[in-house]
Amino acid sequence: MLNNECNIEQAIITLSDEIVEIQDNVEKVCLLTQTLADEYFGKFNEKKEEDKLCIWWEFPRYATYAGIIRDYIYKVKDTIDKLSEIEDKAYERRKIERMNNSEETFVLPELSEMIKEQSKENQEMLLALAKGLMKNQNID
Repeated sequence: MLNNECNIEQAIITLSDEIVEIQDNVEKVCLLTQTLADEYFGKFNEKKEEDKLCIWWEFPRYATYAGIIRDYIYKVKDTIDKLSEIEDKAYERRKIERMNNSEETFVLPELSEMIKEQSKENQEMLLALAKGLMKNQNID
């Protein structure tokens, strides 16, 4: 049981670290998108002759912002893919454990405590992840 508790604790730490990384990258995307919207798309009117030169002049700068946004989105996607891979491995291990043991133990109490300690945004994300895990393990 001690080994299982260590695995649960490590999984929670890993999940928490990955969520922080996702939040950081999403925050950066939001800030850059707001800058792009306000300072480029919201600032100039393509129908005004004097703005056409500004649009052309500023395009390379804001194209760079768009590229940075794309990079952060790929980082978020990579982190989510990594979490999915971890989830798949955990599911497979759990399936093997269920076949080997008639006794079933669930991680939900530990997840519940972790979820209570998180901010509102983290709570929603963790609850969604927990529901996905429960659905994959056919836990109601």
